[in-house]
Amino acid sequence: MPVIDARLLQEEAVEVGTMLMKRSVDHTVLETLAVAATCIFGVGGFIYWINRK
Repeated sequence: MPVIDARLLQEEAVEVGTMLMKRSVDHTVLETLAVAATCIFGVGGFIYWINRK
């Protein structure tokens, strides 16, 4: 299983966020994406944690 580099994800997230903010995207879209990502990573992390036990 490949390892995900957190620094790369953070840099890309900042870059995408900056690009979206420059385009004046509606903030509800950004909030929806943030909640969806949190849910996906939260559930995925929980499943990974359960399987690792």
